[in-house]
Amino acid sequence: MSRPSAAATTGPLIGAHLAFSVAEFGAWFAVLVFAYDRGGAAESGLVAALQLIPAGLLAPVLAHVSRRMHAGRMLVGALAAQAALCTALAVLLGASAPPVLVYGVAVVLTVSFTLVRPTESAVLLEICRDRRHLSTTNTFMGFAESVGMLGGPAVVAMATAWASVAHLFVAMAVMMAAAALSNIRLVRTAPDATQRPLLCLSDDVSTEPADAGGRARMVALLVGLRGALIATCDLLLLSVAVEFMHVADHEQTTLNIAFGIGLVVGSVCQLRLVRIDSHAAVMIVSSIMFGVALAVLILPLGGPLTIAVTGIAGVGAMTGQISGQTLLQTVAPRGTVSTMFGIVESATLFGGALGTLAVAGLISLVGLSVTLGLAAVILPAAHLATRSRLRSCQGARSVVPVQPRNPSNTPVMPVG
Repeated sequence: MSRPSAAATTGPLIGAHLAFSVAEFGAWFAVLVFAYDRGGAAESGLVAALQLIPAGLLAPVLAHVSRRMHAGRMLVGALAAQAALCTALAVLLGASAPPVLVYGVAVVLTVSFTLVRPTESAVLLEICRDRRHLSTTNTFMGFAESVGMLGGPAVVAMATAWASVAHLFVAMAVMMAAAALSNIRLVRTAPDATQRPLLCLSDDVSTEPADAGGRARMVALLVGLRGALIATCDLLLLSVAVEFMHVADHEQTTLNIAFGIGLVVGSVCQLRLVRIDSHAAVMIVSSIMFGVALAVLILPLGGPLTIAVTGIAGVGAMTGQISGQTLLQTVAPRGTVSTMFGIVESATLFGGALGTLAVAGLISLVGLSVTLGLAAVILPAAHLATRSRLRSCQGARSVVPVQPRNPSNTPVMPVG
């Protein structure tokens, strides 16, 4: 059976990632709102931990197991499972089932979310023609994710105002089912051991650097650290808005929205950086941009400038995240891409949970200004400390376009 063409798969894959992102962030906030309404901050915090800890523990394990399977089938299967789980949550919430059942299904749903990015990364290496095509597709997927980060909480707010959380999960189930169906061609395509991925090394595996696995793990941890700091910014920016800007209650999320808009702008800016093809440099520079922007928030800037600087922090966060993911896909040893992205998922989940707890504790102990300063240093320090190895990753592997065995079945899609 023939390999799906890039033109036939990248579009539906990006659309599926948008649906997945909205569902992931929407389900997260919806379950926390449900828990908060029942037991306040204590129950909401406990439920957050119950979702994050199993997901963080199982993410690298599931990713490692999934690499032995057909990536396209794993991806579609994960999306279909999430549609079924969202349906189950809708039924449980609509029937006023015991909360323990709702939380149990929510934990399984959160764990299933960790399968999507690793399998997507493996699929992209199968369908992208060259490094630039891979970078461009990652950029569009980063844009979809940043839109989901904004849209997820927004749909929760609309659902709680106009309908119910149960109706929200019905909508999410429909979205995930549509995402799975739109990529069904990935399932029907049988893996062919005689075909190499469109993006691969030369035939000689010995050309891989001896420390390729170590370099890939380093990049994975840097990408995971950035994801964890993005998650930690939720509480940081809320605290800045309340303590430094003294905003009204209905304006407390102003900086969070500005940061989210910055993430969207950052993914758009990444389109201009595709031609540079220096992902390590983008990671380093963007980490400095992110850190400096957080540090500047300590200053008494006033409302408009604080909002603008927060948006700049979002731009730095997203450009480096997309570049890091693309670099990881191209430096990971053959067959380990899913495993490496499982490490990213685990580091993001655990780091986000620990970072949020640390921010809350540090603010009460040493104040918001010192906490912001410490948070501002972490990402630039990590990238500068590893800059030599990070730069060496850029040329560590020669990812080259390879013509498939049956070119008549692989129409090309223009890039740029």
